[in-house]
Amino acid sequence: MGERVSRLFGKEQQGKLGQYTLSDPRRLNAYVQNLENQGTAGFIKPAQIEDLTARLDAKEALKHLPPGMTPDDFAGVLRLSLLTECATETYAREFEASSVKYDQPWLGRFTRKIWTPDELSHHVPFKRMLMQMGFTEAELDRQIKEAQERDYVHQAGDTPAGLTGFGMEQEELTRNWYQETRGVLKGPSPVAADMVGLVERREALHTRWYKDMTAMQIEEKPSLVVPVARALSRFQMPGNTVAPELQDRAEEWLSKMDADLEEMKARIVHLTAQVARTPDNAGRLVMAYAADQGKTLGPVRIAHIDRALNLLGGAGYGLIGEAMMMKVGGEKFFTPHDEGMVGKVRGVLRSKVAESIHL
Repeated sequence: MGERVSRLFGKEQQGKLGQYTLSDPRRLNAYVQNLENQGTAGFIKPAQIEDLTARLDAKEALKHLPPGMTPDDFAGVLRLSLLTECATETYAREFEASSVKYDQPWLGRFTRKIWTPDELSHHVPFKRMLMQMGFTEAELDRQIKEAQERDYVHQAGDTPAGLTGFGMEQEELTRNWYQETRGVLKGPSPVAADMVGLVERREALHTRWYKDMTAMQIEEKPSLVVPVARALSRFQMPGNTVAPELQDRAEEWLSKMDADLEEMKARIVHLTAQVARTPDNAGRLVMAYAADQGKTLGPVRIAHIDRALNLLGGAGYGLIGEAMMMKVGGEKFFTPHDEGMVGKVRGVLRSKVAESIHL
């Protein structure tokens, strides 16, 4: 992997995978300061949860589950949400340690003052729903304690860029999970659906915040697409650690809730294109991702593509990036210049590369 990365980024950007420096974090500092000033206003307030709990109707949903989904299945969906959300401080320690190790105080401030206090209430709605469905509080507290005591290590590595890239994907997939859960509840159990909606909206904001912070790091130093690509390549949901027996069934339950898994994947690619922001960076990210996975783009080996790009002086990265962006709605990200013979040839090549990129 190290040799592939060296070839991909050139001598001035070589180094060990995971190496991280960011000489000018002023934009990130200002961004986090703005979130401190404004982003905390929407934190879920205990009174909101108490008001909804007094009118909770979660049991009604068990009578109207999607075809093939049992009450035990849906309880598993809620338990996975509960146990993943309750381990907030476990995840936060990883981010704060990265902030100290790489001397990036903005990440520690964001984690400590914004993300952690926002997340601490997110498990409560699921606990209340499960209690109404017949689980005892003592039983749920025991499961929560076990989840919180499990050792958690980010597979994404420990750099700020890798962790914010991880955060972006994790929050987006969590938002999708709650969207599907709310879809099951909203007809028979509208109050329970509103409770899930409170959490879903916060996760959507977190996705945007992590996306912005990741993009700012890449803009400051384009070689940081490497730890971001590594984070996306090795991504695992936190549930794989804190509740593995439930996380193993997540895809099955999503299918039973009639989730569009391909659309969920497309949203992640869409976010990745937004993080890269330029075709060149998008191409570098695609190549770093493929290299980390040891895969090919279509039938062509990464090593062959790499040699070709080097012969072109790196110009081909933009072509690959445009192809990825085309895959997820090209005109939103770039305006192709396909006039003239060279432009037309580039357009044909871009289409061929896009066909080889599998979401």
